[in-house]
Amino acid sequence: MVVVGDGSYKDEAMELSQKLGVSDHIKWIGYRKNVMPFLLRGHVFLHACLSEEFGYTIAESMATGLPVIAYDCPYGPREILEGGRYGILVKTEEEMADATYELFTNPGFWLDISKKSFERAKNFDIEKISRQYVETFKAMLK
Repeated sequence: MVVVGDGSYKDEAMELSQKLGVSDHIKWIGYRKNVMPFLLRGHVFLHACLSEEFGYTIAESMATGLPVIAYDCPYGPREILEGGRYGILVKTEEEMADATYELFTNPGFWLDISKKSFERAKNFDIEKISRQYVETFKAMLK
């Protein structure tokens, strides 16, 4: 497992991985400006934030076809994954672990979520979003 990024819980997570005896299976990368090389080599994207406005990392992950498992925040992941239609929303750590296990042990399920994820990401294409903004602004000027 590769963990990219830093945050206020990084030290706690590293300690927990030691306590659980899994630290030898985790590579802690830290902050990277460009995460695309890691996404392209990934199998699943776990979004472990408990609050999020708009998860750019979720959209980026989906654009590579990665299945996304994210906490069901009131905004952001719920909206991007359209209530779970394009990825997996979880409420607890146990649900995240179970969903991760299911994706790794069920190739058909992984492929289904991967395809849906990739298709959904097209809705966040910069050209498409830009056109929508232009249309919205034009409508406001009428």
